[in-house]
Amino acid sequence: MTSSPLTVQLCEQIIERELGATPKSPLETREFVDQAGHHLVSMHSWKWLEGRMARLRSRVVISTTGATWTEATRTLTQTGLFADYDFLSGDVFQLTSGTGATVAYYEIESRTSDDAIVLARSIGSAADGQTDIIGVMPNDQVELPSDFDLQRITAYAASNGLVAALSMRGTQTFLDSRVTNVGMQTFSFWAIFNYVHASTTDGRLIPRMEHWPSSGDGTEQFTIFYRAGWATPEDDGTPLPLPMSGWLNALYIEILKAFAVGTEEKDIAPISTRLALIEAGPVFRVARERDSILMPSLGALQNGWLMDPEAGYVSRFNRGQNVAPMP
Repeated sequence: MTSSPLTVQLCEQIIERELGATPKSPLETREFVDQAGHHLVSMHSWKWLEGRMARLRSRVVISTTGATWTEATRTLTQTGLFADYDFLSGDVFQLTSGTGATVAYYEIESRTSDDAIVLARSIGSAADGQTDIIGVMPNDQVELPSDFDLQRITAYAASNGLVAALSMRGTQTFLDSRVTNVGMQTFSFWAIFNYVHASTTDGRLIPRMEHWPSSGDGTEQFTIFYRAGWATPEDDGTPLPLPMSGWLNALYIEILKAFAVGTEEKDIAPISTRLALIEAGPVFRVARERDSILMPSLGALQNGWLMDPEAGYVSRFNRGQNVAPMP
């Protein structure tokens, strides 16, 4: 069983065999599958989750020059303006002027056509029918991979590193730059990774990368390497996102049974107790050892003694001191 690709359907059979019946809990099999998956990827810094690469596509800034507001549907219309707009939850429209309109930032609820977008709230009933609505959509969010849960960014760069640069910044520095609009070359970007809370996501948080300046050309301008999280299977017959050779299946199955049985028989042993026994047991130890040999060499040592600004031949030579290397 452990050598076959695990699917939601197979996990259901495992749970029923372990319980001797279908689960009595309101939790469905798919929820058990996801709970076990999220616990698995979080219980150890697995190397099989490392090295995922994604090329991230920036989006072009869109400016309205004379859009029309329809109050009844909260729709902003301008012919052909949104043809190249890729909607992301959390996008905003910055209204700068317009008859009867309140100058503010407005969340975009949806893109309905090449000509229209819908805002999450009204810009003002007095603006109904007005055709002079002016503003900008910075589109400074970048969509991240579906298995990305912000565990860790291991490397990042602008895709064309010869003429462009991408630097991570703290939220305060990033905000200061955005608010003050300090001049910066458009091929160099500062970025932060965070979670976006939008009205279109039913309260769920979505991971995003935000960049500044907001100008983008719509191409894959950024590249990241990251540690992936758990990706929910698309359907019950899709293999779970585990190593193909199956060496991790036994550990996943033990975790799956801990969640299912621990929910149904919590009076005997709760989920936490069962998971603790797994982490102290041989199945987890063997999987961890197997995982550790995936990348035996990480390359030359970096940030060692010779790179210390106060020690080593290299740093002293660079400061103009004619010091011979240590024997």
